[in-house]
Amino acid sequence: MSKVGRRKKEYPENKIKEIILRFVEEKGVRAEIPKRTLSEYAKNLFREGNIPWLDEEISDNYWIRSERRGFQLIEEYNAIVPKTLAQNNYNTVQLPKIDEIILKHCKDPKQLQRKLFPYEKELTLSQNKNNELQDELNQLKERLNEQNICIADLEKKVKLQQEIIFMLFNHGAVSNPKIRNLMEMGEEMDSIVKDAFQNIFNLKADQFLSVSLENTHNIVSINEQKSKRSLLDDFKKL
Repeated sequence: MSKVGRRKKEYPENKIKEIILRFVEEKGVRAEIPKRTLSEYAKNLFREGNIPWLDEEISDNYWIRSERRGFQLIEEYNAIVPKTLAQNNYNTVQLPKIDEIILKHCKDPKQLQRKLFPYEKELTLSQNKNNELQDELNQLKERLNEQNICIADLEKKVKLQQEIIFMLFNHGAVSNPKIRNLMEMGEEMDSIVKDAFQNIFNLKADQFLSVSLENTHNIVSINEQKSKRSLLDDFKKL
């Protein structure tokens, strides 16, 4: 007496197709579906409670044995995906011509739908990618605008620093007639000039002088205002 083998379990075909399409969408599959990978994916869905109509995991055999419907459905999907996937900067997928598909399958709506599915999938992927790139572009534009504002502000500060240095060279010290300016004093240095040069690259060094260059006598003591922030700190933000 021969043993009767365990009856192979079958599942609703429309539900299996839903699993396959869900795998394609979530994983962004653009080539043939690997059967064992899909099998693991289906098991994870079941374990996470995302396949409520199942009472147990779908076995690997359902997906990897050629006589099982799961294997056949994967093959049907893979048949409509081009065998070649051009790997370049644009990752272009080669698709069959639409007019040829329509002429060949116009009398079979289901088959026509299967053949046209890659176009819908590629369009969705392209739209999603375009939206991502557009968001990234907008963020980069905003960052560029912030950088330009920062650079313009720093350029103004640098220009003012240069003007201050020029004035210091011509100012010297009123309190010491022997030191009229830096070009004449040799190795000696008046305290106001020395302190100014030690702090010239401080962001508040421009407080030695008023912004207006009409009056070159608007000089105050730097001892009244000390800052620990340097111009280099601003450059680090760039």
